[in-house]
Amino acid sequence: GDGLQPLVALWKVSEARPTVAAALDEGQGAVHLVIRQLQMTLFDISPHRLGNLNTPRDFD
Repeated sequence: GDGLQPLVALWKVSEARPTVAAALDEGQGAVHLVIRQLQMTLFDISPHRLGNLNTPRDFD
């Protein structure tokens, strides 16, 4: 889709851990909000470089 793909990322664990832990403690599981809090750098990647492959047919 057109939204963030936050799991295609490099996370510096020592910096992200406290923010992620606080979000989870508050019942907030939205990764895009954590990304905003951490002020992570976003990169525009062509959708052709990312794909959702679930079956062997998807590789065709």
